[in-house]
Amino acid sequence: MTFDPTRPKWVQIADVIRSRIASGEYPPHHLISEAQMEREFGVARVTVRKGHRSPPRREPHRHHPGHGLLRLEVTPGSLAGAPTDA
Repeated sequence: MTFDPTRPKWVQIADVIRSRIASGEYPPHHLISEAQMEREFGVARVTVRKGHRSPPRREPHRHHPGHGLLRLEVTPGSLAGAPTDA
């Protein structure tokens, strides 16, 4: 992946994660490996983690230390109380 030098890498990784979730590439209950993303993007694991965790309450996933990111299933109300862009 070629990164845009005007935006933080972790923000761009977060965008990729959101895009893959939206497209169905990461279906519900899919474990997204930090190590795999570290190799794919050529960045440090801390950068991948920051992308995973941003923003934590809006995305349908949960971080599991030592394993990666678990893509959660979204149900009506499961993101209730999450901040919006409005």
